Amino acid sequence: EEEEEEEGDEPSLLLSADQRSPLLLLPSAGGVVPPAQNTPEEVFEFTARDLVACLESNRRQLEKAQRLVTSKTRARELPQHSQCAVRVRLPDGAMLQGTFSARESVAALYRFVTESVAVGSPAFELKTPPPVRVLAQDSRESMKQLGMVPTGTVNLKWRDGSRHGREAILPSVTVSQLGSQQ
Repeated sequence: EEEEEEEGDEPSLLLSADQRSPLLLLPSAGGVVPPAQNTPEEVFEFTARDLVACLESNRRQLEKAQRLVTSKTRARELPQHSQCAVRVRLPDGAMLQGTFSARESVAALYRFVTESVAVGSPAFELKTPPPVRVLAQDSRESMKQLGMVPTGTVNLKWRDGSRHGREAILPSVTVSQLGSQQ
């Protein structure tokens, strides 16, 4: 059981199964409800000072965009994430979340889901949100190449068309309510 690696990756950069921190996130009964607030109306008013701040921000962004830099310099300026949190949306709206190295492949994501579902669960496939693309189980694409860094979501579809959700996940996976304070 070997992790797929990109050229030059060190095995120590890849996460083991016990480092994944599997978590089953359940949707709240009434959906996520924002807390009631009494916000004064003047907060929503756009003042002259707000306009000046926006114009100054736009000017700085334009200057930065017009600066000629190499792709290597541009890459250094971007935040570098070595890990990512990937959520797998189940048919009932629950989400299975795990932590991955940015360099791990789709195959590691399939192994994570396989290890988290109960024995006897039907075969499944993982799809990206629109534009929908089925992720091949043996794909060598990394989480970073898929745009899953620092976070990403994929949808699980059971191949037999069933709508199994949270009941297909092993009871050993920690459960949390979406929208709850942790």
